[in-house]
Formats: sequence, structure tokens, C-alpha cells
Amino acid sequence: MASFIMPMQQQRDVDPEGAVARYDYSKLMAGTGTDFHSELLNFKEKVARLPKGVRADPAYWINRIKEKTSDGQLAAFEREVKSEEKSGNGGVQHDADHEWITFSRVMSKAIDTQRKRNAKSAAEQQMTPYGLAAHGLGAGGRQQQGGRPPACDLCDGFKCPHESDANSPCDVYAFSVSQHRAKEIIDDPPLKAFVDRNRKRYGKAPINYPQPTEQQKQKMEQYDAHRETLLAAKGKGGKGESAQAGRPLAANAHSEPSKEYEQQLDEGLERLEKLREQFGM
Repeated sequence: MASFIMPMQQQRDVDPEGAVARYDYSKLMAGTGTDFHSELLNFKEKVARLPKGVRADPAYWINRIKEKTSDGQLAAFEREVKSEEKSGNGGVQHDADHEWITFSRVMSKAIDTQRKRNAKSAAEQQMTPYGLAAHGLGAGGRQQQGGRPPACDLCDGFKCPHESDANSPCDVYAFSVSQHRAKEIIDDPPLKAFVDRNRKRYGKAPINYPQPTEQQKQKMEQYDAHRETLLAAKGKGGKGESAQAGRPLAANAHSEPSKEYEQQLDEGLERLEKLREQFGM
């Protein structure tokens, strides 16, 4: 009697959708940059087994991984992107959001950098207040009065939560902003203008703000009026002096206010608000 042996089914034929749905994304960020690269290859293999109709493109899965990544690690990722852009790689943001190879390279580097950063922070906490004071720093390692106020190393904002805590999301570069933070931003018109302008500038999604109160509307209207007055003075050849002291105005004082000047104005007004809070003005 002839016998027939059924061949073993390949893994790609066994519930590929379930394998992806059950995947633990925390494994991607559990180790070093090299570990991330290896685990990402494993994840990509699971995605490759999906039927074509539900497989989606790399941009979808990269975005999915980002949604599952901590705010601190996302901030480190954005720092690496910004660093490469400054070095001349202008297309890295698009490539890191759409291509596996670039995403893997940038995120792996960000993971290793963040691990070193965390280790350095832990070591600095062991330093005594006397040693910090000798270098002109306070007990927390922050710059004392008399110098430039400390700012976020991503967006350069003075009120950004990432400035004081590397694990907090940056107002500008974060994938999304919590409703709690959105309420804080909308209550501060100079900060809101700074954040909104820079999120648009760097291709980030707009913040989903709550409905403003009448008091918040009034504050924003007052700020807009004050800002327009300064911009008008700049456009008509008035002083229009930027709050960022020492920076010269554009050569043609009768030209329309430039985007750079508007950016400087928002930054200057934010710094002024910071100083007012600092000195109780």
C-alpha cells in the first residue's frame, strides 16, 4: 500500500496576522542599537508573511513602531535626525519615516546615544553641589542667573519640558502632545506661537488643542496685536527691534518682515515671558 506524507507547512502559512497582532513592540527597545537592528529584522520578517492586501508599506509600520516607543526615546531619535540635517543630510527626515534601512540606522544610533546619555545623567547626579558651583552651576546642574537661560537641545525653547527632563517629549519634535500639555501651551500665547510655527516648519502634525476659554482668547488676541505692531514697525522702517539682543535686522528696512524675523520675534517674546516669570515681573 502506497503511503503519502503531507509536507510540512511553511511558517508563512500559519496565522501571520495573529503573529503581528501579538507582537511585543517593547522588545525592539529593550537592548542596544545592535539588538534593535536584529529585532527589527525579525519584525520585518513577520510583516513580510502578511497577505499583500494587509501588508501595508514601510511608512505605516515605522509609524506604528514610533507610536509604541517611549517619549524619551522618540526625542533621542529626533535629535539624531536633527543632527544629520545639520550635517547636510537634508532628506534624512523623509527617509527615516519611509525607509527601513534609514529608520533602522537612525534609531539604532539614537538608542545607543540615549543609553550613554542616561548613564551620564546618573553619574552627574553623584556630583556634589560644591563641585557644580565651582563651574558656575547650581545644585541641579542648570545655568544660574546672569547667562543664557537653559533651553531644549531639540527646539531651543525655554519652556519645553524636554529642557529639564530628557525623557519628556519635546513640544516641537514630539510625535504627539498630551492634552495636559496642550492646555499649558494654549494658555501661553508666545509659547503657542513658537511651538505651532516650528511644528509646521519641521513637518510635524498640528497640536489638537482644547477649546480656548474667553480669557485665553483675550490673551491670544492681545499677543497677536502686540506681535503685529512689532512686525508693522519692522516693515515700515521703524526700530522693530528683535527681543533677541544683539542680532541685526534685515538690510532692507522697508521690505516685508521675513520668516526668520518672525521666528526671532516669537523666540524673543518667549524669552521675555520667561524672564518675567523668573524675576516676578
